[in-house]
Amino acid sequence: MSPNGNGPLFSICKYFIFLCKFIVTSIRRHTFDIIHVHYYYPTIILAVIYRLFVNRHVKIIVTFHGSDVYKYKHPPFLYRYLFKFVNHSIFVSKHLVDNIKIPIDKNKHSTLSVGAKYLEPNIGDDIFDFSFIGTIDDNKKIIEFINIANNYNKKQLNIVIAGYCIREKEFKKAIEESIHKIKFLGTVNKQKVFDIFNQSRFSLNLSTYESFGLSITESMLVGTPVVATNTDGSTEQIIDNENGYIINFNDREILQVLDLTSTITNEKYSELSYNAKKSSEKFLLSEVIEQLENLYDGVCNE
Repeated sequence: MSPNGNGPLFSICKYFIFLCKFIVTSIRRHTFDIIHVHYYYPTIILAVIYRLFVNRHVKIIVTFHGSDVYKYKHPPFLYRYLFKFVNHSIFVSKHLVDNIKIPIDKNKHSTLSVGAKYLEPNIGDDIFDFSFIGTIDDNKKIIEFINIANNYNKKQLNIVIAGYCIREKEFKKAIEESIHKIKFLGTVNKQKVFDIFNQSRFSLNLSTYESFGLSITESMLVGTPVVATNTDGSTEQIIDNENGYIINFNDREILQVLDLTSTITNEKYSELSYNAKKSSEKFLLSEVIEQLENLYDGVCNE
């Protein structure tokens, strides 16, 4: 269960609806063996209520996705107290566990990615130097990238961007002032995501913080290497210069990687592409489900 929302009012309404559905489900069925909570807090409250008042034998598993860790640098009492009810915790990347501010039993936590569902991409006519798919906000610095890229004039870059735009005014201004060719598609469905990545030489993941980065996996699954900032999510999947590139977000390194990707040899690109595709297969949904089933069996038998 993972009620996520954008904006305080949206989140409150969504949690209320989710709470009602949860209560109805609990009344109808009292024999859950496991409750698997996605996004720990405050969703964990419902799981604990179920254990205390409906079924005290139920096992609680929690998957921490990132925002439920990064947001709580100083976790409130309830955040810390309710964790004692958790039988097993899952982190979507190895480094995410280092950021949580509560004690974690090393024998009762594991690392398991979100899991990507692969869709066979359609062949398109356009070929892009770079693609970016994600929310255009303060965390994902695509606007800053566009502005810095104006200092790269060795060739005109062909860039495609898709996703929900929060910084609309700044984004529009950046596109208008760019010396490069930029195509904005707005929000797209999952099939189109794979189509875009398949038509791109490289994709961009420019987050300030990222716990896993599903778009990284999806890009690599079609053999498109990723240029990513140094985050928990990127280092979980990318080995620099082997299946993609990891950079620090500053003018010098961005201009360097633009030059590097523009002058890359066919042999080196083929190597990056092959390694990206091969290394991402372990993050496929089918692989994750198998590991999750084994984890469920282990927790139930404790």
